[in-house]
Formats: sequence, structure tokens, C-alpha cells
Amino acid sequence: MPLPFLAASLIQAYPTGSRLTSGVKSGTVNRALSVVGIVLKRANKRYRDVNGRPWLAHVPEITKQNWGDKRKAHILTDLEEYYLMAALSDDFRKIVGFLLNTGLRAGELCALRWDWLEPREHLSCFVFAGEKTKNQLDRLIALNSNALQILSQQRGLHEHYVFPGRSGQRKELKSTGWRRGRERERAADAFERGEGKPASDSFRNLRLHDLRHTFATRLRRLGVSHETRKDLMDHAQGDVTTLYSQVEVFELWRSVELLCSSDLGADILQFPAKSPHGHHLKQGGLG
Repeated sequence: MPLPFLAASLIQAYPTGSRLTSGVKSGTVNRALSVVGIVLKRANKRYRDVNGRPWLAHVPEITKQNWGDKRKAHILTDLEEYYLMAALSDDFRKIVGFLLNTGLRAGELCALRWDWLEPREHLSCFVFAGEKTKNQLDRLIALNSNALQILSQQRGLHEHYVFPGRSGQRKELKSTGWRRGRERERAADAFERGEGKPASDSFRNLRLHDLRHTFATRLRRLGVSHETRKDLMDHAQGDVTTLYSQVEVFELWRSVELLCSSDLGADILQFPAKSPHGHHLKQGGLG
């Protein structure tokens, strides 16, 4: 079958066929179609046949699918965070705590290295080079008191990585127990027993990326400006060497330090966590 006809038939048939497959969502289909789009563009612009003609004369339009099935982000409540922290292993408790206090993406946390740390009094931060970030731009990660406390517990575990994997190499969260969901199930079950009401499905199926949304939402509720939140969430553009003055770096730190105050769930966000009922979380989690 000629490539143009093959491409057109695949693009037309794949979304329909995938929708009939149980559990496949429009976002998954769109990600796959994006890869198809890259291949087709290369067939048009880069690859040539023996006569010097492009493999594909025209790139067909690829329409993004929207089936109304996009999962909404789950924003952790104080109660949910307490039960989650109690159910997690010590290793994951530190990871979740760090994500909630920095807004990092899970992949960025896995890549985090000690030589990216710029220690300063009260204003320590990590600096990500552009090739390590999603938007290929330099990024500054301001560290509040909670994040610094977690870092102090990670010292000496690995020469390079802040959160190393079991083998001493870079950690891969997708291959860990988080994906299996056992600890999240324990947290949801404990929530139902302790609070006498059902846990939401989105809490029971909490994603690591939901912690990033929780970080952003808490900053907004604390009155942090939209521009500062954009900087903290890596939605700004520019080079950190020119983008941030010392005053602006202090503003980033001041904003994330608000998460450690008594204004919003400080008893939960501190490490180790304390429940809204006033009970400190025991090391080792739920019994």
C-alpha cells in the first residue's frame, strides 16, 4: 500500500479502534498520534526515494481527539495527605514530601543531582540546566524549610543522585510500588476507617503529577501571585542567570516558605507530618 494511503487510513482508523478498546483514553491516543505526526513530517522533509522525491508529498492533518474523558487533577486535602503519608514507606514519604514542597515533576526529581545544589543561607536552591527540563529552559528550584529537612536525610545515600534507586543508579518511579498502587489503597482504606466516609476514587488512584497540582493550588490559596507561581511551576521563559535577580530569588523562596507556615496545613506539610487531629505521624506509617 502506498505510504500516503497507509498514513491516511491509519490516522482515520486508529482513534476509532482505540476508543473501542477498554481503558484507552483520548490522551493516550493523542500521544500516539503525535509520534505518527513526527514520522510523517520526516517522511515529507527528510527522507527521499531513489529519484530524490520525498517519501510523502503532503503531511495529512492529524486531529486531536477529545472524548471528554480527561481525568481531573486531584488536589490533596490535609486529611488525605495525613493518611497518604502514614501509608507510605519512608522512602516514598520523603519523595512525596519533596514533590509537595517544590512542585517538581516526578522525572525531574529522579534526575536531581547534588552538584546542581547551590547552598546559601536560607536561600538554597537547585538549578536545572535547560536540557534537563521539559521546556528546555533553565530552571531554579527554591527550597523551603521542609525541602531542606528532607535533603538533610538524603545526604550520604549516593554520590550523585539526591533520590537514588535501589541499585545506586538513577531512580525510576514508574517501575516502583507507586505504580502498583498498594500504598495508595492502604491510605484510602485507612481514610475510610478513620473518617467514617468513603475516600474519593481520585484519591484512591492518586497520581504523582497530582502532587504538582496540589503544590500550585496551595500557593494560589496562600495569595502567591500568578507570575511567581509560573516561575515556580517552570512555566516562565528565559535563562535563570538573567531572569532572576536576587530580589526575585528571595520572592520565590518566600513564596514556597509559606507552605511551612500555619496558614495552610503546616502540621501536615512539616516532616514528619502531624494529622489534623493533632497526632504526629509515627515513623513506619500505619500499623
